[in-house]
Amino acid sequence: MLLKLNQLDRAKALIDELERFAQEFNSPKAMGYVLRGKCVYYLRTKNDSMFALSTQHAILHARKYTNIELEGIAFLLRGLKSYDREELDSSKFLLDQALPLLKQANNEYFMSICLTNIGNYYSIINEFEKAIDYYLQALDISLKIEFVESNQKIYNNIALVYQKMNNPKEAAKYIQKSIQFAKIKNNIFTESTALYSLAQLYQNDSFDLAISYLKKLDTLIQSSNVSNIQRATVHFIMGNILERQNQNSQARKSQEDALTFAQRDSNIFEESRIYNVIGQLDIKEKNHTAAIKNCSLAFSKGSLLQNFEIMDKSCNCLIEAHRQNGDSDQALVYSERRNVINDSILARAKRIDLGQVQSRLDLNLKEKTRENEMLSLTASLNLKNQRNKFWIALVTILALFSAICLYLIYKLKIHKRELYSSNIALNNSLALVSKRNTELFESNQNLQNYAEVAAHDINAPLYKILMISDILKTKYLNLVSKDDNQLFNYMSSSCNDLISMTSDLLAFSTITKNLPEKEEVDLNEIVTQVKSKLLEDHSSSSIKINIENELPVFNGHKSLFQQLFLNLFSNSIKYSKTNEPLVVNLRNELSQDSCCKISISDNGMGIPLDYQSRIFDLFSKYHKTSQYPGNGIGLSTCKKIINYYGGEIGVNSDGYTGTTIYFTIPV
Repeated sequence: MLLKLNQLDRAKALIDELERFAQEFNSPKAMGYVLRGKCVYYLRTKNDSMFALSTQHAILHARKYTNIELEGIAFLLRGLKSYDREELDSSKFLLDQALPLLKQANNEYFMSICLTNIGNYYSIINEFEKAIDYYLQALDISLKIEFVESNQKIYNNIALVYQKMNNPKEAAKYIQKSIQFAKIKNNIFTESTALYSLAQLYQNDSFDLAISYLKKLDTLIQSSNVSNIQRATVHFIMGNILERQNQNSQARKSQEDALTFAQRDSNIFEESRIYNVIGQLDIKEKNHTAAIKNCSLAFSKGSLLQNFEIMDKSCNCLIEAHRQNGDSDQALVYSERRNVINDSILARAKRIDLGQVQSRLDLNLKEKTRENEMLSLTASLNLKNQRNKFWIALVTILALFSAICLYLIYKLKIHKRELYSSNIALNNSLALVSKRNTELFESNQNLQNYAEVAAHDINAPLYKILMISDILKTKYLNLVSKDDNQLFNYMSSSCNDLISMTSDLLAFSTITKNLPEKEEVDLNEIVTQVKSKLLEDHSSSSIKINIENELPVFNGHKSLFQQLFLNLFSNSIKYSKTNEPLVVNLRNELSQDSCCKISISDNGMGIPLDYQSRIFDLFSKYHKTSQYPGNGIGLSTCKKIINYYGGEIGVNSDGYTGTTIYFTIPV
């Protein structure tokens, strides 16, 4: 019950207490409840390795003591975990194993969940008839046991399937049932979601019906004091429907109401979207001056957001408005802008593809790491079990009468053969771990090579965009307004920022490659050089860098340590307080594990506590680039250098005043 209520800490304490009772009284039934609770707990807390181990123990325990219900629940939870990871075929296989076991145990609660998720699988692969069949089976059980939350989900799922089948009548019927259950539980969120679904269902066919549901939704969310953005969305959709009915005046009023709600929350995205629609209404009504004004506002807000889709729609409206107004030159200007925006959209799509490839590679790395952990845990468990069996056999031999010694010797030989087989299995597992580690290294190497190639390939079109921007700016310098010139400057600045980012990414990926032989590096000399360079570039009266004690001589590479200290000192200078001089202290000490520990402390702005765990991640930045320039690669580079030498790097800060970055290097 506590797990259902998400009171996880109390639930874990009770599970641990029940486990002590089960072990003390050697109760298989109680241990079954313990393993069931652990499986659910680790699923809720997203502890993948412990979840996998707990479900494996549960299945072994269930088969040993013929606990069909526990075995079914373990397979069900594994299926839900696979579904969350989008491993659909694996999830379906596990759910198919769980369902007959749960039916045999007559556990209706988990049967309903299992049937619902099998229905989800068939819905995703577009086998709609099978999906509805499983949903209806789950619904029968859910209604029988009065599982209200499950009823709502199933009704919504069935409605979604009928929408996919282009059967709005049946979809509306099940959405209405979902609304009834939402009212019973006084669940405003579910009721508002259902009303929104009904409005979407009828917005292309029954306009009046869609409008009525949107008005009900507006009244509901108004009474529940939700954010203005939700009301803005409702009025925006209502305006679009009225526009399709050619009720332009009412459509304009709805869009103006939507704009008012968006402005209350200062939501620039919604404002720009609504300004575009109002501009289109102005074009329909031949009010070209108002259309140009509203679409220009949409374009400027879209530029602030760097939302190329909104900017593209604004350009289309401005082109049409200027053409109808007889201003062909301005229409041509916005047509050229639209071409540049389309090029930017293509460039962004390429970046997204690169990000997706990297995400897939990261997912593969995590999956292989998890498999290695599971192999190690399984091997350890097998070895521990074999050792326990050996000692039990040995104690039994010493305790029994001499009359059965020959029999016990025979049993001992059997155990030795089993131990030998287990050792062979353990060796095979270790060999598999070694193979997976090799694959992991090759995958990392491929990712690094891909980053280098991608960085080179991205820079080429960026330089073309930058060159075209400069040509257009020069060509139309006297023809465009000051605001348009600022847009050209903004485009050039954005290209330069992206070029800088890809160059930094390339430098990051190759910083520890093709290095010369190691040599003795005097860190005192390097810090002095970096300090002199920084004081030349900044006002020495406002910056003070203190070296508290002598630094060691280390066998390494000068270039890497120059980059390390330059990045760390530059960060202290960048995030210093504007109203007081910056003081940076560098200290060297010997840590407990015979490593050299160097710390760099400053009296700057500090790093928020909830962000400190991410400062060494690639592209991680707490402040906006407009406030503090940079790509978020500097501290990632420092971490890569320290890891290359087998050290560790960390941060200490109270979140308000001052920051200490420390790192260790093995002596």
